[in-house]
Amino acid sequence: MERPPVTQDSASRPFRFGVVAAQARSAEEWTARARRIESLGYATLLVPDGLRYTLAPLPALAAAAAVTTSLRVGTYVIANDFRNPVLLAKEAATVDLVSGGRFELGLGVGRPAAAEDNRMLGLAFDSGGVRVARLAESLALIKPLLAGETATASGPHYAAAGAAISPGPVQQPRPPILIAGSGRRLLSLAAREADIVALGVAPAEGEAGVAERIGWLREAAPGAEPQPDGGRRPGAALDIGADGTDRRQARGGGRGQRRGRHDRADARNAAETARGARHHVPRGRRRAHGGLRPGRRAPGRALTERSTVVV
Repeated sequence: MERPPVTQDSASRPFRFGVVAAQARSAEEWTARARRIESLGYATLLVPDGLRYTLAPLPALAAAAAVTTSLRVGTYVIANDFRNPVLLAKEAATVDLVSGGRFELGLGVGRPAAAEDNRMLGLAFDSGGVRVARLAESLALIKPLLAGETATASGPHYAAAGAAISPGPVQQPRPPILIAGSGRRLLSLAAREADIVALGVAPAEGEAGVAERIGWLREAAPGAEPQPDGGRRPGAALDIGADGTDRRQARGGGRGQRRGRHDRADARNAAETARGARHHVPRGRRRAHGGLRPGRRAPGRALTERSTVVV
C-alpha cells in the first residue's frame, strides 16, 4: 500500500473510544458487558494481562468477539515474559480469525507490579533493558508469523527453527500491534516496530512529559534524518488508534518548522485528549466485579483527534 504523506490536516482521523475491562463473575456477565460496550458506541474492548483478579485476556476477548459484530478487541497489554512468542502468534491469529479480523495485539515488558506474577511463574523479573531486548526478539518472531511467513531465531532469549503458524489471521498483512511503554528504550523500540503506541505518562509530568516522549518516538522512527544539532528529523508518524489498516505513514515536514514548537503543540493535543477521555469516557472502571459505571454514555463518534499519540 502506498503511504501518503502526512500533514497536520491529513493526520486528523476519527477518535476511537474504548473500554478497559477485565472482571466478570460468569460467562453471562462478561458477554452481556461486551454487548453493552458495543451498543454504547465504543470502538474497542481491551483486557489487561495478569495472574490474579482479571480474566485471561485471549479467551475473554474471543468470547467477547463471539457476541459482538463491530467491536474491536485487544490486549492492553500482554506481558511479554509470560508467553512463548511463537505460541502467542498462534493464539493471536486464532483470536483474529474467530473475531472476523477485529483483534489488536498489545504488548509490553511488564508493569513494576508484574514482578510478583513473574515470581509465581518461576520467572526472573529482569532489568528493564533485558526485558526490552526480550520483547524485541519476540517481535522479530511474532510479526513475520502473523504475516504468514516462516520465522527462525537463535536467541539469546528465544530460539525457533522454521516456525510457522496456520490458519493465519484475517487482517492483512497482519493484525495491528500496540506497544505500551514509558521509558526511552521501550518507546524507541515501539517507534520502530509498533503500529500503535500507548504512552505511560504520570499525571504529575504533565505536558512536558508528553512532549519528551513524543520526541523520543520521533527520533527513533524509521527514516528519521540526522540533523546538525545531533537530533533527527522524523521520518514516520505512528498512527495511534486507527482501524486495522496500515498505520505507519511517511511524514513530510517543512524545513521551516521549529521542532520544539511542533512538539509542544502535539503535547497540548495529547494532553487535551487525555483530559477529554478521562472526562467523557469510563475506563471500564471496576468496582466489586468490574464493568462500566452506570449512567455514563459514550460521547459519540463526531470527535476527531489531530495528535498522533494517545496518552
